[in-house]
Amino acid sequence: MLGTPIVLHQLQTANSETRNVASQSSRPHITSIVQNPSIGGFELAIERSQANSGPFPTIERVGWIAIQSGLNGSFPNLAGTNINWSTRTSGLNIRGWDNGCVNAGHGLTAAVNPVVIAKKITRRNNDGGWLRYCSINSVNIGLRVDEDRDQDTERSIAAGDAESAAVIAFSQSFHANLRADLEVTKVNTGAIDADGTDFYIPGATVTYLITVLNSGNAPPAEGTVFVTEELPGRMALVLADFGSAGSGPIEFSDGSPATNVTCVFASFSATDDCYSFSTDGSNFTYVPSDSGDGTDPNVRFIRIRPTGVMSAETGVGSPNFELRLSARIR
Repeated sequence: MLGTPIVLHQLQTANSETRNVASQSSRPHITSIVQNPSIGGFELAIERSQANSGPFPTIERVGWIAIQSGLNGSFPNLAGTNINWSTRTSGLNIRGWDNGCVNAGHGLTAAVNPVVIAKKITRRNNDGGWLRYCSINSVNIGLRVDEDRDQDTERSIAAGDAESAAVIAFSQSFHANLRADLEVTKVNTGAIDADGTDFYIPGATVTYLITVLNSGNAPPAEGTVFVTEELPGRMALVLADFGSAGSGPIEFSDGSPATNVTCVFASFSATDDCYSFSTDGSNFTYVPSDSGDGTDPNVRFIRIRPTGVMSAETGVGSPNFELRLSARIR
């Protein structure tokens, strides 16, 4: 994940509850609270605000979703309608119930009936509290902090203690199966033998094309996309640069629509680039070397692990990338 995330959080259990909340007020009154979100994590706790009535809370489970802030995207729902979405973090300007509402931009601009979720991601005011919304339109959600009146009736927040919110918005309500759907195809695109003809005979060089695409309406988790290529028997990997000088024996090219992942070759011995090699398919630490004819017949498996988050299908085609490599018939 890149950049500071928004964090949506909610209690998932009611282990501490002592009353029938269908007809009575909750006791003890508790909510979840998050603060200091970063790319490394965030602080999470149970919030009592000023509601000291009732027993001390026991252990509860909190569900949360973390998404990079400042994003906009879209995905098709089950009916094929394109759903636009956005993530934003508000300023430190959301004050109490008695101070009135503050507009926070949710990132969409043309939604008629947007669905917007907001959660506090700070706790600057010692009285605690939770968010309430006042209004939602195509551009903004109006927010303020509500708090209990268990100890007093005051529900205001000083400007210096104003809170910030994580906001996610969708252009409309939807039903969708959000998942990645990766497909891999491999074809050989021809052979050239020593005489310049295209016979598949010993000494001929065969070129392979591997295509990876995501036809799902969600991206796979970052760092989970990799391709393991097993070379056919009696084939030796050609070690020469497939493309430009220094590009390595495998050419990576992003497709259209773009996947927004990258794949860089540093060297055969590099352990932190996109490519690794193996003789048995289990240990990818082998360092290829020239056997004398520009190939290494000991390379039986190649692992390609691009960097970044592979894009999802948004209704304009499946994002894809291509890999090309050559091997010689022994």
